[in-house]
Amino acid sequence: MRVAIIGANGQLGSDLVKVFQGGNVVPLTHSDIEITNPAQTDSVLRNIRPDV
Repeated sequence: MRVAIIGANGQLGSDLVKVFQGGNVVPLTHSDIEITNPAQTDSVLRNIRPDV
């Protein structure tokens, strides 16, 4: 299962990255995705194709 974690450098996001360590995790930070830009967010997530 591929998991995308938006805000991977934040407190909750970094903990989630640790929880899913060893799995197929895609950590996304502000430099990877700008969630206030719907078109860019859609594009990034379509390319990654996460299950969660």
